Amino acid sequence: MKVHAIYINHFLSFDTLVWEELDPHLNIIVGPNGVGKTNLFRAFQAIRDALSSVQNEATTRWIDAAHRGAEDDTLTITLDLQFTTVWEQRLLCAFFAALLCNEQAIYQALQNNPDVQSLRRFSAWVQEHLRPEDLSWLFSGRLTATLAGRVGWQCQYEAQPGKQGFRLDLSYGGTLFGLAPQVSNTATKTGDHFSRPGVIA
Repeated sequence: MKVHAIYINHFLSFDTLVWEELDPHLNIIVGPNGVGKTNLFRAFQAIRDALSSVQNEATTRWIDAAHRGAEDDTLTITLDLQFTTVWEQRLLCAFFAALLCNEQAIYQALQNNPDVQSLRRFSAWVQEHLRPEDLSWLFSGRLTATLAGRVGWQCQYEAQPGKQGFRLDLSYGGTLFGLAPQVSNTATKTGDHFSRPGVIA
């Protein structure tokens, strides 16, 4: 994984931080005491906690992390990311496939009850044909975590922000919104693709 940019609003000592075009070879940060070096790494810890399955603990840990003097207690941490390793891409591919095969969402979309065997065949087809190379558009995007008081963390990942408007809401187990680019290779050759507007899963 590579981090290309960091945006922080109202977090600990940061009122606003914009750090773009990070050097890919950056491995050390220096500066005087009190400028926010430690809090920068705490922002990464907050992102990790925001994505954890234990949301109550994640909220409690950072409930008082809003920047002193801010008008409200909402804090936001955003990272521009690129998933570059094979295991990261395979993990995202598996997660994406699991969302596409969410039975409850399929029932709601079709407004009827498809038979179990059809759902199993669909799930098997997705698992067999969906490959990381079909989802290359998904591997560069923007991850945003927002904490508004005791409401809890809200997390979303937007693939290729500003282009296709494809968003993955991570707050409640994963929901896909928007229009995904047409996938390539095997999935396209079958005559099917996953570019469906609205809520996909």
